[in-house]
Amino acid sequence: MRIEKKFKSAVEAFQSGNLRKARAVLSDCVQKFGAHPIFDHLMCFIDLEDGSTEKALERFSKISASFSDDATFLNGYGVALLRSGRPTEALDQINSALRLVPNDPDYTINLGHAYSASREYALSIKAYKQALELVATNVEVLEFIATDMAKIGQADASIEYVSKHINDGNSSIETRILLSNLLVKNGDISEALVILNALRNTAPDNPDVAAQWVAAMCLAGQAETAVRQFPDFMKMRGLKSEHGATYIY
Repeated sequence: MRIEKKFKSAVEAFQSGNLRKARAVLSDCVQKFGAHPIFDHLMCFIDLEDGSTEKALERFSKISASFSDDATFLNGYGVALLRSGRPTEALDQINSALRLVPNDPDYTINLGHAYSASREYALSIKAYKQALELVATNVEVLEFIATDMAKIGQADASIEYVSKHINDGNSSIETRILLSNLLVKNGDISEALVILNALRNTAPDNPDVAAQWVAAMCLAGQAETAVRQFPDFMKMRGLKSEHGATYIY
């Protein structure tokens, strides 16, 4: 098998999530064709996805000079540094990636993570907001923004921000669950329940809505009502009710 075809097989295995096969095929490539930076490039990402962060870092460092203009590589190197607790170094790599591909939402989110890990929350919020402009429906990014706003004492402002996002048309179930969760954390249980009761009417079979509603009801001192609804909630999860009885208590 030619080197291009063999390497393509390793890439396809990696992209499909079969890390074991990707690693085996890549190791075979090295044995048959010898060492090559492109093999190490892919192995960096296999190690990173496999949780072998230190191995990935060693590889990234070893071949970094060969891929100084490769945004994917630079971002991956930044993620590895971030996972190893080195956010300042991660910022250098991720910013380098963004200079090459300025509007990549994933790189921008990672930039936010690096700033957040550095406790530079004003900058992390700015990065997350930039990412949200690129992927307006990404509720996870919205949660990152709200979380870091709360860290700097802006819990009320984070609720207003998410509410505005909903009013601007991004009113998915997930976004409204996020808003209810923020309200609960802020002690506004009754307002959270208004949202959750409305969601229970529009999405009665949604287990995430049910879970948040049960938790809010308990916090509101209405555990008995929540208990009566609990078997239905567990059915949504595909579990017997006794499996989650401690969830309420």
